[in-house]
Amino acid sequence: MAFVIPGALLLFTVLLIVLPWQVGAILGVAVIGTLFVLTMHWRLQAERSWRKIVYDTHLRAGATAEEAKAKADKARLDWGPVDS
Repeated sequence: MAFVIPGALLLFTVLLIVLPWQVGAILGVAVIGTLFVLTMHWRLQAERSWRKIVYDTHLRAGATAEEAKAKADKARLDWGPVDS
């Protein structure tokens, strides 16, 4: 398992050297695009999980379902300077 990432990087480097630069550029864009999509997906999952935690916490504290939902809807994760 420890060799998977270095092996993938080595394969990617060899492909960039051996294949024409256009194919290498397409592969590079595909990798960067995939990482971007995965990052956005994981970020949305984290946001949903955080809202679920807030909702459950307020329910346990004795709030009604409507109050807990209102608090959860206002809850946002602080992502720092990225969002500002």
